[in-house]
Amino acid sequence: MSYNYVEMNYSVGSEGRFKIPENVRFDDINKESQTNIYNLFIDCFNQGDAQFYKNLKPDNRKQFYQDELGFPNVLSHKGSHCLYFNDELIGFTYVVEYAEKNAHISCMCIKPKYQGQGFGRLMMEYVEDVARRDKLTSMTLGTEDTMKAYQLYKKYGFKTVTKHKVE
Repeated sequence: MSYNYVEMNYSVGSEGRFKIPENVRFDDINKESQTNIYNLFIDCFNQGDAQFYKNLKPDNRKQFYQDELGFPNVLSHKGSHCLYFNDELIGFTYVVEYAEKNAHISCMCIKPKYQGQGFGRLMMEYVEDVARRDKLTSMTLGTEDTMKAYQLYKKYGFKTVTKHKVE
């Protein structure tokens, strides 16, 4: 099964727009059990629309998670975080430094029942806020152009840099 892989770029704004709603909290990625985060990743991708993940053999999925998302560097980046709603872990974002003055989002997951409710945008705003405070000028990520998340990134302001077909 083939898909289009898209690399995207976003210029970090000079003004903040980040406001945390009631019953929502962000926390350092290291304060949550890595097992809980991995289980959330598996739940999200098993129910999600990522073709690359569906193409992976089940035995290779944990290997992908451990080898391709930027460990251990994602665990030390200030932008990597967990998202809680009413004290329930509902999402996480892994960020790694990639190129000068850039924050690369290597993975972003939100429990499927919470998707489409503005939490993805909040997570993007959190990463941008951290990038702004650290005087970074851009954020990048890679995605597939058929994923729901692709639409979120486009609405947020990410622009396509490159696109190629993966067989």
